[in-house]
Amino acid sequence: MTAGRIGAPAAHPASNLARRLVRHVPHYDKADLRFTDFAPGVETAIERARARTADWTAAHRRNPSTGVWALMERVR
Repeated sequence: MTAGRIGAPAAHPASNLARRLVRHVPHYDKADLRFTDFAPGVETAIERARARTADWTAAHRRNPSTGVWALMERVR
């Protein structure tokens, strides 16, 4: 079984993920995000998200956040 049981602790609680993120984004602060820390990866993120949503017409049935790449293309 790949899913954990209900009520079991997560494999990577948010606090652990934040510590791991700081290794890659040294000034990471959830309450004070700086776009410049993430700007270099935006194009790659858009490409990856677009590739995962090959069938754009059905994307909303899977996960509404998967369409964020389309918004990013419009605002950049």
